[in-house]
Amino acid sequence: MLENLDKIPWETLEHAYGEAADVPGLIRKLASKDIKEREDALWYLYGNIWHQGTVYEATSFAVPFLIELLENPVPDKDKILVYLSNLAFGNSYLDVHQDMSFYDEKRDKEEFKKQLLEEQEWVIKSHEAVLKGCSVYEKLLHDEEPSVRAASAYLLGIFPEKADENLPVLKSHIKSEVNEMVLAACVFSAGLLSGKKDEDWLKEILNSPSPFSVCIAAAMGLARVIPEHMPGEGLELLIEGTVNPGNAKDIFKKFPWDDADVQTYCCELLAITGKKSEKVLPALIKAMDEVTPHESWTVANAILHLIFNDKPLEKNITAEDLSKEQKEALGAIAKSKNFWKGFDKGTIICNVMDIMKSFGLPQRPEKLQAFLDGKLSQRDKEWNN
Repeated sequence: MLENLDKIPWETLEHAYGEAADVPGLIRKLASKDIKEREDALWYLYGNIWHQGTVYEATSFAVPFLIELLENPVPDKDKILVYLSNLAFGNSYLDVHQDMSFYDEKRDKEEFKKQLLEEQEWVIKSHEAVLKGCSVYEKLLHDEEPSVRAASAYLLGIFPEKADENLPVLKSHIKSEVNEMVLAACVFSAGLLSGKKDEDWLKEILNSPSPFSVCIAAAMGLARVIPEHMPGEGLELLIEGTVNPGNAKDIFKKFPWDDADVQTYCCELLAITGKKSEKVLPALIKAMDEVTPHESWTVANAILHLIFNDKPLEKNITAEDLSKEQKEALGAIAKSKNFWKGFDKGTIICNVMDIMKSFGLPQRPEKLQAFLDGKLSQRDKEWNN
């Protein structure tokens, strides 16, 4: 195992912290019998060849060896699969940061443009390297560990360019899977690959006696496939998943990938499917203070997309110009302790401010309330100060 790992000139390759000579040792430690050693190795790999969502020159060279580990009797295969899903969809560092003022004088120079193109090539190579492992991920659908089966399903589901091959594999496995968490994960992942001509199987699950979590996963798939023609029962399931998820909350939390939460998934999808239903906005408002503060950002963002039809607040709009639904929703956001948690102690939450700014709204709760009370307008200096 890993016989060719040292044949790669790692010292000539780079990751987020420079020379990638430490990478082969970290990959070997992922196969260690010592759990602390494995955890430390993965922690370092999440910081060097993948760093806060960005990938590097050494990333694509590491991927084949991570896939090789999956073909051997090593522990924590679910964690390796999830790690690969992150590597497959990483970004270029310069792509992410090029709008920073630090690059103002460099952005138009040939050296910068050359580096950006090179980094974008690393992104493509990393994606393609992970994509090549689909046959291995398919075999892991039959692993004895439920979390490994769920993680492999997810990895098969995130490549739309492989839908013709991976979707039939997932649909076939759904028929035989007996673990509820894995079954929900498979339906969720297969839903990512389904197209408008292939929604019937999702409707069948939606109307079947399958567990609640599985039916919600099917509703999520339909919301992505046919958002404008979402079946009423599917919309009801997304609302139920938002306000009263029951055991589906625990089932989705067991999904091995990051940030898997049934309420936030439902909220995001209700924002694009629920524009014609009077039940959706109250459900989102109710959910905002029932999820975690971090999850409430997603809920509030969904609310704003819903009430403003995906557009920012028009200039010179006053509170009197708002609809009843818009006033109700903004009032709920202004009063939400979850959404603004930390502001009362002077903490600046960039995610919250970015959400409000993207819709042209005041970026503090007291100013949002002042706007609704007619005491603050967009012309006032205090609007965004």
